[in-house]
Amino acid sequence: KNKYAWMYAGIIFLFNTITSMGTITYYWKYIVGDTSMMGIVSIFGTLLLPLMVIFPLLLKKFSTPQLITAATVISASGYVMNFFAGDNVPMLLGAGVLSAMAMLPISYLGFMIIMDLASYNEYIGMPRMEASIGAIFFGFGEGIHRHRVHFLGQFTG
Repeated sequence: KNKYAWMYAGIIFLFNTITSMGTITYYWKYIVGDTSMMGIVSIFGTLLLPLMVIFPLLLKKFSTPQLITAATVISASGYVMNFFAGDNVPMLLGAGVLSAMAMLPISYLGFMIIMDLASYNEYIGMPRMEASIGAIFFGFGEGIHRHRVHFLGQFTG
């Protein structure tokens, strides 16, 4: 009945699929040729953590879905930049910072969306189900996803 819960489930599934594919090691080993730089570049994603301090201010002007959408667009531009970077490490640094942008709002604001979904469930006459929604999206669903990725990884090396 709650079509928004299904949309959010799709978003979480895509998010988990992209972040757990393990292609970054392949990229750094075979495209860049230096896996030791991979850790250094990934550290730059933590530069975005101070942005979480201004999220309460942003939430006064924008809704949670608007913030997640904006971060996703910025992140997608990072992935496009990554596509064209090749073995250019400075460009990969910028692409890494941009692509890490999607993780922050989904990770920190995802539970606010679950609360909104629960309120909508109550509004349409269904049980709130916060715990069930959270367990399905972040527990059971991630477990299934990890096993699927592990199973496929056996065939791809």
